[in-house]
Amino acid sequence: MSFFEAIKKPKKSSEGSEPWLMTYADLVTNLMAFFVMLLSMSTFEAVKMNAVTKEFSRVRADSLDVLEKSLNAKIAQKRLEKKAAVKLTDAGLFLEFRGEKLFEMGSDSLTSAAKIELLPVLQTIAKIESKYQISLEGHTDDVPLNGNRSFKDNWSLSGARGVTFMLELSGLGVPLKRMNIAGFADTRPIQDPKPLLDSLSKAVGPARTKAEQQLRSARALNRRVVVRVYQ
Repeated sequence: MSFFEAIKKPKKSSEGSEPWLMTYADLVTNLMAFFVMLLSMSTFEAVKMNAVTKEFSRVRADSLDVLEKSLNAKIAQKRLEKKAAVKLTDAGLFLEFRGEKLFEMGSDSLTSAAKIELLPVLQTIAKIESKYQISLEGHTDDVPLNGNRSFKDNWSLSGARGVTFMLELSGLGVPLKRMNIAGFADTRPIQDPKPLLDSLSKAVGPARTKAEQQLRSARALNRRVVVRVYQ
């Protein structure tokens, strides 16, 4: 027997030749069926995808980051940067209304100028989707309400200032059930008046006049309302 005859493989019978072809044929058939199924569902999936995209766009349009941009644009348009400020945190969106002419000392009534200036900003807040809650947080200065006939103390006054803004938003269509009131009196000042009071007690002449003005400005800033929008 030659070398080539020794290594030549034995001839397979026709009955058992290429057994892997059966498995391969089954695989190809299954793949064809799979792709046919995908093709038949392509139109349906496109419809579903469009619906998901529209829903996502709607949610984004109602989100707090979009509201933040809208409010900042409105504040810039009306040049209210010194009277309103927006901040977005994990606790919600905070819109702070402040300024020397927002409230008179010891009063819960908005000045006529403040009502006109802040109305466009409140209108933007009022348009937020109903899934959001709105908290109106009132603040006062540190001056005791001795002899004030309307309010017993700064706690009741701060709550009343929150109510003032609640009624403004209610007039713009926000349901009362979506709003709540919080009053903090003078416990969360923008500018702490204590150092200014210390300076005032030591100042004389022109320095005292300047210290008095600084104290008045600080107290005016602390008389404010914060609107918190959250879910």
